[in-house]
Amino acid sequence: MKRSPPGEAQGETVKRFLFLFVLFLTLVFAFLRADGKVREPAVAGGFYPADPEELSRVVDSFLAEAPAVPIDAKRVVALVVPHAGYVYSGRTAGKAYGLLRGISVDTVLLVGPSHFVPVRGVVVYPGEGFRTPLGVVPVDEEVRERLISSCRECFSVSEAPFIREHSLEVQVPFIQRVFPGAKIVPLVVNDLDQILIKKAVRAVARACRGKRVLVVASSDLSHYHPRERARQLDGIFRRDLEMFAPERMLEDLAGRRCEACGGAGVVLALAAAREMGGRKVFVVDYSDSGDVTGDTGSVVGYISAVVLRPAGEKEGRVKMEKKALKGPRYLTVEERKELLEIARKTLEVYLDTGRMPDVEVRNPALRKEGAAFVTLEKGNRLRGCIGYTEPRFPLYRTVMECAIAAATEDPRFPPVTREELDDLTIEISVLTPFREVEKIDEIEVGRHGLMVIKGFHRGLLLPQVPVEYGWDRETFLSQTCVKAGLPPDEWKKGVKILSFEAEVFGEEELN
Repeated sequence: MKRSPPGEAQGETVKRFLFLFVLFLTLVFAFLRADGKVREPAVAGGFYPADPEELSRVVDSFLAEAPAVPIDAKRVVALVVPHAGYVYSGRTAGKAYGLLRGISVDTVLLVGPSHFVPVRGVVVYPGEGFRTPLGVVPVDEEVRERLISSCRECFSVSEAPFIREHSLEVQVPFIQRVFPGAKIVPLVVNDLDQILIKKAVRAVARACRGKRVLVVASSDLSHYHPRERARQLDGIFRRDLEMFAPERMLEDLAGRRCEACGGAGVVLALAAAREMGGRKVFVVDYSDSGDVTGDTGSVVGYISAVVLRPAGEKEGRVKMEKKALKGPRYLTVEERKELLEIARKTLEVYLDTGRMPDVEVRNPALRKEGAAFVTLEKGNRLRGCIGYTEPRFPLYRTVMECAIAAATEDPRFPPVTREELDDLTIEISVLTPFREVEKIDEIEVGRHGLMVIKGFHRGLLLPQVPVEYGWDRETFLSQTCVKAGLPPDEWKKGVKILSFEAEVFGEEELN
């Protein structure tokens, strides 16, 4: 039997002892700090001001920076917000909370990571409230008990993970200022699999029936990378978030393609929000610690977002809004149908054989070089979108290339399978040449698509995107900056803005 070297075995023993000693101290600290009823603040005076008047003033200043976007606060079912010290991420969090001022919420389901105590599954706080310098927020004991009884496999109860945990505490002053009468249910989670997520989500839905509940997920993003690398990692997380794809996010977190200390909580919150009727995600703000410190060599990323229920009917809204587009009409109905047929045949052949089909095209309009995007949707939700912004091939060939790329190369989604193809609808956007925007008021929502360029950052949104989300011009500009991996207000500080138009048509409207 092979024995470990004495030094190595001794080192492992020391590590084990230190781990148990830290855990023991945490439990002792929990016993000494807690009276079994109300959790006392652990990071007041560090992460945020300890003086009540100063804290109120600081929080209110962050809330006042909420962007002027046409969002009905009553449609919001969940938030994703950061949890660093207020000097670093308070502004980003406040912009999301600020959108909800004026609405009434019964209970906030507060989900974050456990930074100090190892946990399994979802751990529920057993006390009666959380204290901050602004007072005590009571726990909704009814919802808590419903959660626990609905899935004892998913939820357990322990006070220890909450005693020093800052990820939840820093959210409470925002809740106190925005929802002064609300109760909370604090939860921590570090790791979940798909099966437990499904069970926990069903339990959340049952526990929240009959109450106005907001789910708040607390998480920072990548930690201590150079800004360029951080924005690559955070960009993948953001795309999963924007596409409302919690399953994909879980895979990307597990595969280390992105980072988020509260990632499991965000996945759980998104899945729960979907069960509660959420259908779209709007990213409110993105920033990093370098914006405050000036050090871009090692940054922490922060993002805030809201999850929205649809307005009006769940079906047909996208179709109706696409008809409101004001783009050019260069192609005939027959030419559009031919391009859509080419795109579908390309996907059928490629997914069967791995090869691009031979296509004979005689129409001169389709043989001219053209720039285009192909968008794939499944059940009225995005499944892939890739395109060329400049003419490189004949238009029909561009469509073929983009159809394959949208199905197999979009980094936000797993490759499309042959079995999915019958459930997909295809949309094509044929682009006009780009022109530089000199004045912001030249941009017309419903007519123009945008590309934002700054250094190595590039982001493009098609003309139909702001129409589908109900954005105004400034929100469209902000979201294009976010797509480029830039702060939302970067368009005000000096970026190159290009506009274009697109002839947009899809299978559903031509069938």
